[in-house]
Amino acid sequence: MMKKNIALILITLTLFGFSAHKFYVSVTDIKYDKEAQAVQVISRYFIDDMENVIKARYGVDPKLTSGQEIDNADYYIERYLRDKFKLFANGKEVRWKYLGKEYDVDVIKVYLEAENVQDETLKSLGVYSQVLCDMYEEQQNIVHFEAGSTKESFMLHSQNDKAMLNL
Repeated sequence: MMKKNIALILITLTLFGFSAHKFYVSVTDIKYDKEAQAVQVISRYFIDDMENVIKARYGVDPKLTSGQEIDNADYYIERYLRDKFKLFANGKEVRWKYLGKEYDVDVIKVYLEAENVQDETLKSLGVYSQVLCDMYEEQQNIVHFEAGSTKESFMLHSQNDKAMLNL
C-alpha cells in the first residue's frame, strides 16, 4: 500500500511539474521608539530580487554579498528606496536616513530611521511601499507597525501601496 501511495505522489508531481515556486515578498518592521523620538525601520528583501531591480533600473550589477560587491552598492539601494519607500507621521512625509544593510543567508536587511518624530503630537504613522512592485507584478510587501502597545500589520502590493496606523 505504501509503495502505491509513493508512486501516485510521484506520478502526480510529474504530471503537474514540481518547479520551485518563487515568492515575491518582503517584510518591513516599522517601530516608533518613544525614547529616541524616532521611527525605526528594518526591511527584509530577497537579495536576488534587489540585485535584479538595481540591474534593470540603473544598468549596474551590484553583486550583493559576493566578494565582488561594488563599492557603491549602498548608494544604489538607498537611491531605489528613496523612490519606492516613504514614511509619514500625522499625514506628512518624514525624511528617513539610510543606516546600512546586512545579509542573512538569501535576505538583505536594510535599516532606516526617521529622527525627530515628536511623541506628544504623534497621531498616526503611515507608509508607502512600491518596493520591487515595478520588477515583479506579484510582489507583496508585508508591513508590521508598532508604536507603544499599538500593533498592526498590512499587506501592500502594486494596487494597494499605502497603510496607516492610527494612534
